[in-house]
Amino acid sequence: MILVLSELLSNVCKHTDASVCAVVAVWLKSQIIIGVADNDLTHLPKVAAADADDTDGRGLYLVEALAERWWCHVYEPRGVKVVCAAFPRHAAIPRQLPALL
Repeated sequence: MILVLSELLSNVCKHTDASVCAVVAVWLKSQIIIGVADNDLTHLPKVAAADADDTDGRGLYLVEALAERWWCHVYEPRGVKVVCAAFPRHAAIPRQLPALL
């Protein structure tokens, strides 16, 4: 989840003209949803076609691979868009906690 959140935040920094952004997290009975909201409604996320030698352009492929699903919702009256990714709730809990020494 941290990698996906990092990617969503990076996308705001690299690909939008947003003047503000916020992280959103929702813990539901069966899933956890993380998202990043910003105020740039003109730059919507899309999976890019990256060439084999490109050094970037694969972030949303990672999001697609790691999350159960992802989506973008635009709230035009408020001037906000939110890009979210959902994970099964059990994905957030390690099977065995590492020993702290």
